[in-house]
Amino acid sequence: MEEKELEVEEPIVENEEELEKEVDYSNTPWYEKPESEWDTDDAAEAKKAIKTAMAQKAHWKGKFEKAGQVKAEVKEEKKEEKKPELKKNNSEQISSSEIVEMSRLAARGYTDEEMDLLKDIKNLKGLSNLTEAIESPLFKSHKEQKEIEAKKNKAQLPPSGGSRIFKEGQEPTKDDLKNAWLGKK
Repeated sequence: MEEKELEVEEPIVENEEELEKEVDYSNTPWYEKPESEWDTDDAAEAKKAIKTAMAQKAHWKGKFEKAGQVKAEVKEEKKEEKKPELKKNNSEQISSSEIVEMSRLAARGYTDEEMDLLKDIKNLKGLSNLTEAIESPLFKSHKEQKEIEAKKNKAQLPPSGGSRIFKEGQEPTKDDLKNAWLGKK
């Protein structure tokens, strides 16, 4: 197989200078024209564009530097702030047996508030576990007080929904009033 070279036909230009002169730049924007073709208006637009670009550059550089300073200040503040060390007394530490007791109490329906109260009672009286604190009169009175409040809230009537005999926005007629008085709908 013979390789044939492809020949590209180039147009024959006798005078290249004349070819450049023939291009019409009247409808092209200033930034696409060669500088030799710029007129005074194009030069003014170029200067305006350069000033705008310089102002934008200064603006964003200032913002960037300001953001960098803010980040540096935040880092310094974080270094200055030291986390307070948590020191737990023996009474504040939770043992594994206490966690098991708490999970059993939660399964029985005791709330977090009640478990906190049981812990306090246990620590105040020096009891060995939370189930002993359940039998204390302090916790029993707290439990009774909560039950009384729950019954009181349950015994209250809900707010009335209003009368549904009359239509909203209309004056009731004599018959409507009579039916409402007699309890008819």
